[in-house]
Amino acid sequence: MVKSKFDITPGAARRPVAKPGPEAKPGPMSAAIRETARSLDRSEEDLKQQRRRNAEEARQWRDAMDAGLVLLRLPLEMIRADDLARDRADLADELKSPEMEELKQSIRALGQKEPVTVQQDGSGYSLTSGWRRLHALKMLFEETGDARFSLVTAKIETQATGRMDRYVDMVTENVVRKNLSLSELAGLAMAVAKDPETGMADARAAVNRLYHAQSPAQRSYVNAFVRLLEEFGGVLIDPRDISRDLGVQVVRALEDGDVAALREGLAATSGTEAQLRLLRDFVERTDRAPDPRGSGRGSAVKTEFRMGAAKVTARKGEVRIKSPVDYSELSRDVLEEACRAFEEVLRRNGRG
Repeated sequence: MVKSKFDITPGAARRPVAKPGPEAKPGPMSAAIRETARSLDRSEEDLKQQRRRNAEEARQWRDAMDAGLVLLRLPLEMIRADDLARDRADLADELKSPEMEELKQSIRALGQKEPVTVQQDGSGYSLTSGWRRLHALKMLFEETGDARFSLVTAKIETQATGRMDRYVDMVTENVVRKNLSLSELAGLAMAVAKDPETGMADARAAVNRLYHAQSPAQRSYVNAFVRLLEEFGGVLIDPRDISRDLGVQVVRALEDGDVAALREGLAATSGTEAQLRLLRDFVERTDRAPDPRGSGRGSAVKTEFRMGAAKVTARKGEVRIKSPVDYSELSRDVLEEACRAFEEVLRRNGRG
């Protein structure tokens, strides 16, 4: 057989090519390619895990913001404090009060410990609660120029909160933090009722919504001062000086008293103490006033006496007890039992 010059025998089988064994090592290029592929796989998985972590953290952040759990440090000038009516009668006096000075000294020494609450309002923020803290920081920054007083720690309301709910939040904080007078509580209810965005029909509806957490008796006192301010708010020098009992007694006496004369007298009187005397005199005069439904009804006082701290006045068809006891806080059962005992005594004496 003739061999080719390439040493290939025609018709002979192809020589088997030896395969590398398991212990054979890949060449440098192959190893580099494999390592690069493994690195790319790891990088892609790391990126996926990072994206998942970022998405979860973003969700947690949004949930925390919506729940009011996130505090931010905001420049003072970004916050509007005049959007809501405030529950203090004289804000200018409040800025000069000893309580405000104490708050300033506390913030100066310890920093702002409690955040204010604000709601996003366009490019800025509108204050819901924390009026005193915000203004204490403003005054400290004006007085010292210290940059640490130029920022306020704020809790952000990111969800759209109704205007009435914002008023409730403000009142809830201040009723706890500050001993507000009944006239201030009533004045806020009147302002809220006039705010068209609250949807309140009148001041009494606003009282029920604003002070829903208070007792029925407390709301009745606030409603009494609403009536007092409606009648005399324009002529009273400082209704905060009117005690709860006096305010309620004046309102009860309005039905029988000369309201116009009292208003004129208050307008002509200078000095808070003189106005308080007028109000007390009005209550006393009304207590002895003739029955406006006619002299034939026998309106003169039959009997009047004191029994302990209570004053009892008896007229035809009427017995009035004036006492420091808050009868509105007594249960109906107790009052009915007392009335039955009263009637039983009258029956035994032939008067029932």
